[in-house]
Amino acid sequence: MQATRNPNRMQEAVDLLLEKFQDNAAVSITYVRGENTLATGIRATVGRTPYEVIEGVIVTAVETRDYLLAKVDIGTEPIGGDIIIEEESGQKYQVSVPKPNYVYEAIGPNGNVYRIHTVGIK
Repeated sequence: MQATRNPNRMQEAVDLLLEKFQDNAAVSITYVRGENTLATGIRATVGRTPYEVIEGVIVTAVETRDYLLAKVDIGTEPIGGDIIIEEESGQKYQVSVPKPNYVYEAIGPNGNVYRIHTVGIK
C-alpha cells in the first residue's frame, strides 16, 4: 500500500523546507511576552529583510533580523514588543518592523510558518 500524499503540494513543500531548515540551519531560541516565557528550545532559522523607510525626502535603509519558525511552536500570533532570545549567545531581539509593515508574515497556504521581524536590543 502506497503512502497518501498531502493533496496540497505547496503546503507539503513548505513543511519539508521548514523541517530541513530546523535540522540544518537553525538556532535555539526562547520566546518571551512581557513577564511570560511562551516557549523555550524552539528551533528557528535566521534570515533578514531589508526595508526603505521614507520620511518626507529622507530615505533610510533598515534591515530586520528575521526568525522562521513553526506557528505551533509559540502557540500565538507574534506582537510588537515580544522578545526573542538566542539561547547560545544570550542576544535579545525585539519583535519590531518599520511602519506600516507587519511584525510577522504567515508563510505557506496554511500559514503554519511564521517569519518574525526583529531588531537587536543592546
